[in-house]
Amino acid sequence: KTPQGKVDFQQVRLILEGEVEYDGETYKPVSCMFFPAGAPYSTTTAVNETTLLVTQLGMSGSSPLPFCVL
Repeated sequence: KTPQGKVDFQQVRLILEGEVEYDGETYKPVSCMFFPAGAPYSTTTAVNETTLLVTQLGMSGSSPLPFCVL
């Protein structure tokens, strides 16, 4: 599981292997999830063994991004 939250930067999550559930929907490999800066997001739960690539995108003129471990 990844926790729910809200961050001050854009975040992209790409499911490389496995499946995840998010807000009652199931997502399979090569599904992409985008969260705009400041938007709240729900818990993401792995249905089975999953590889999830998380990319954080800073905003121009903002502070450097924190190191993130999900």
